[in-house]
Amino acid sequence: MDDKSNNQPITDEDLKQAAALVGQKLAVLITSLNISPEAKTNLAGVVTLMNEKQILELTNVLENLMAHEATKDLDEKLEQQVKDIQEKYAAKVKKGNDDAMSAILEIEKQLPQE
Repeated sequence: MDDKSNNQPITDEDLKQAAALVGQKLAVLITSLNISPEAKTNLAGVVTLMNEKQILELTNVLENLMAHEATKDLDEKLEQQVKDIQEKYAAKVKKGNDDAMSAILEIEKQLPQE
């Protein structure tokens, strides 16, 4: 859509372009949903009964849902990576403690007995 200054009125063509962009965005969001094809078709049918405000609200809800789903996978991966790091750290600490204890016991063996 062309940039309009505050002095120029919005034309019917501008409104058509904006509506087409919202429609395309909504179509992408609906097709991206993790629901059955029948549910997608039903949702698309319901959209035709909605007013502009409802369509924009649905678009926002679907965008938020997509963002949540995308970050959910990232959050799960990050959580697993943190657990892996914690386990590796704990293993290294245990090995360090075991090595230190072995060294202490070896030193004790070398000390003269009273």
